[in-house]
Amino acid sequence: MNKKVIVSIVIVLVSIAIFFAYRYLGGFTEFTFSLKDSGPYHIIGKPFEGRYNNPLLEAHFFEIKSLIDKKAYDGPLVVVNYELVPEKAEKGFVKQFIGVLVTEKPALDLEGKLAYLYLPKAKAAETRIVSHNLVMPKADAIHQRAEQFLSEKELRIGKVSLEEYRSDEELIVTLRAEQ
Repeated sequence: MNKKVIVSIVIVLVSIAIFFAYRYLGGFTEFTFSLKDSGPYHIIGKPFEGRYNNPLLEAHFFEIKSLIDKKAYDGPLVVVNYELVPEKAEKGFVKQFIGVLVTEKPALDLEGKLAYLYLPKAKAAETRIVSHNLVMPKADAIHQRAEQFLSEKELRIGKVSLEEYRSDEELIVTLRAEQ
């Protein structure tokens, strides 16, 4: 067989394999928004403000995940994202609260190890994304679609969004409207 034919066959087979892997991981799964009354939310966790690649952010995430895995708190892992001024966001800064969504304000003292965050009820655009995190839509794409959706409902996107991690492959994204 000719070398060109073999290379062509290999390229076609690899392309087909990549297509099916992407599909299997949920890469072609569409997401749509619905208008919800979001909250109120009671969240126990840790605040973070700094560069996105700061090891402390990852440490907070895995510390909270560990508390959930150990059943210290019953609820899904939640990341609350706060909008930053464009100059900071463009330089890789984030402001987040990483925590566990609980049903009510904790009665016990959190001993300074964890903080409590309350978010009141608000209108929001919400979507459920089911796919592997390698092929999940980018945050910017989700934000743009939510902004368009809320605009059609004569609402404006607010400064707070939530990512609720139900499992390794299921994410609920809630973008709250301005109050």
